[in-house]
Amino acid sequence: MSAPDPFELFAYYHLGFDREYRYRFRNLHHTAAYFGLSPDALKAVLHELKLDADTVKLVDFNLSKAHADAQEFELTAAPREARELHAQKSFEALKLAIATWNGEPAPDDVDWDNLDLPKRIEEPSS
Repeated sequence: MSAPDPFELFAYYHLGFDREYRYRFRNLHHTAAYFGLSPDALKAVLHELKLDADTVKLVDFNLSKAHADAQEFELTAAPREARELHAQKSFEALKLAIATWNGEPAPDDVDWDNLDLPKRIEEPSS
């Protein structure tokens, strides 16, 4: 089998969407079987496409949020079009983060308790 389409691979492996945008948790072994590859071959493809976990976690892209949003689409029975749009926008954002990556880990500038505010913003004093 030829190498998987990068977008389809991202949507399946990282977001959990199959070709019909149905969500399920997917791991490396599920993904390898889905694309007709061995786990080792899939690891090589992910690395070559810079879609491997080691790369994705270093760039300025919030994969956890993208995946959580995909789960929410499933829980709320969002239409296929909304799921597909989310996958496309997430993939484009990741591609941009990879293209502009300087090779250094992205700054950990996230306040996980308040995703709308950068971590360095101080709360006003009373």
